[in-house]
Amino acid sequence: MPGLFERFELPLAALHDPDRLISYSAFINLLEESTLLGHCPDFGLRLAHAQGIGILGAIAVLLRQARNVSEAIELGVRYLFVHSPALRLQVQADAQQPERINLLLDIRRVNLAARPQVASLSLSILCQCLRQLSADRVQPLRVSLPQSQPEDATAYLRAYGCEVRFMAPNASVQLLASDLEVVGAEQDPQAKKLALDYRQRYANPAPGRLRDQVKRLAGSLLGSGSSSRH
Repeated sequence: MPGLFERFELPLAALHDPDRLISYSAFINLLEESTLLGHCPDFGLRLAHAQGIGILGAIAVLLRQARNVSEAIELGVRYLFVHSPALRLQVQADAQQPERINLLLDIRRVNLAARPQVASLSLSILCQCLRQLSADRVQPLRVSLPQSQPEDATAYLRAYGCEVRFMAPNASVQLLASDLEVVGAEQDPQAKKLALDYRQRYANPAPGRLRDQVKRLAGSLLGSGSSSRH
């Protein structure tokens, strides 16, 4: 492990400090290399299953306080960069099926077709978020991945629980548009007030301060006991 971290210029201290900032491109390279060395083609899926939405840190705390799936997605779109500035989430109506929407994931300056593990990891976490926030009432209809189809896609079907389309033009999760109105599973009045106060106070925060502000909100919500389920 130390050799791999040194190779990709990652600090070993990051193993013990979840708030330490690291290069996302270095993390992606480490993820792909670990997959090759371990002969584990579904390593990204396994990592997502092991870590769950807790991998998002303060963002997961914020999402749990959304009044419905639509607000959770809005919070994700707005604050995902706190987890990594390279990540971007977009909501797009489906041109062929207007009753459906697509959540598109993009990673700045990364060819996801050539980096399949980070795409499968990220979309697995996204699907877990949707299920947990809705108490399993929201289920993805289809997951699209830009990578080539593996010989055995069983692990992908099991992880996503829906149709999986490979060689897609982008990485995305498809939902029913009506799923946006599904009410969030956690409705803690105190936590909700903290979240609303935060959004009003920091509607237009200074760029260098937003990450710390989100973490302070997470600390407040953790202190309220609202995020005891991970």
